[in-house]
Amino acid sequence: MTYLGKKVGIVCCGGDESPLGIISRKATLMVLRRLRRGTTTTVCLPLFSTGDEDYRLFARFYPTIAVDGCGKLCAKNVTSAMSAKVVTSISIEDFVERLGLDPSSAASDTLVQKVAEEISSAVDSILAERGEIEPEPEAEDEEGVSYEKCACGIDLPVQTLVVGGKPMKVRALPLIFEESYKENEGLGQIMSLVAAYNPIPEGMERDVEESVSEAYKRFLKKMIKKNRTTK
Repeated sequence: MTYLGKKVGIVCCGGDESPLGIISRKATLMVLRRLRRGTTTTVCLPLFSTGDEDYRLFARFYPTIAVDGCGKLCAKNVTSAMSAKVVTSISIEDFVERLGLDPSSAASDTLVQKVAEEISSAVDSILAERGEIEPEPEAEDEEGVSYEKCACGIDLPVQTLVVGGKPMKVRALPLIFEESYKENEGLGQIMSLVAAYNPIPEGMERDVEESVSEAYKRFLKKMIKKNRTTK
């Protein structure tokens, strides 16, 4: 099952003090609202940088584009440091220099359009390369997987486990399992990711780990069976 949907997150520069920061936001809004509406979503940089779990979760499991106004590359660096490396980084400063434009004209509609087209092209390249499809939110399956919307408006998988005799929802667990399987990571790394995106009640750490371990064993059995049938 494919959980990564046909969405690309755009992490936009938040600088108000320069025309290039302003143009990055205007161009991003043009992409979100007009040029690539439906296949893009915004990742709020201020909330992301303060550790918002929804945005960090999205940026780890969905491809992102950083759009920075200046050479500090705040959007790119914050995303890479707090979640995952961005797929594409666009610097408005470099873009303006490459086109031989005057930075003082950065607020012009023509330049906004050009930057928006550059972002749109990056979105198309990412989706074409990954061949992603929209996830279809569905009722909870036999493994207790359902979908809940994150702050980005995206349906993210949530798996319900029985922990200490009570149901507990673990956000992004199917995605964590898939990533760990591909990277051949052990239970320790899985639990680090689980704890990064889910509050674990004090004193329940061992119970949660046992439930996650059992769920991962079931996941591995499914993958082994799937691999056998595809050979």
